[in-house]
Amino acid sequence: MRQEFIRLEVTITEGTSTRDEKSVYQNKAFALLSKLIGNLHPHANVHIIDCGAVSYGYGGFTQEYRHNHETA
Repeated sequence: MRQEFIRLEVTITEGTSTRDEKSVYQNKAFALLSKLIGNLHPHANVHIIDCGAVSYGYGGFTQEYRHNHETA
């Protein structure tokens, strides 16, 4: 029987999640994808990318910029 393969990439700002949090996320994401897609190959993977705040952002601003320019 054919098994499905997926690769989920999630980018987070480096240092914002612990090893345990990332492990729990990977486990829950894989379980949910297995339930939704079904018959996932064991090597289907969830890839959490720890990216430095100066190199990662959205909406045209890095996370470092957002941190340094927060307003109350």
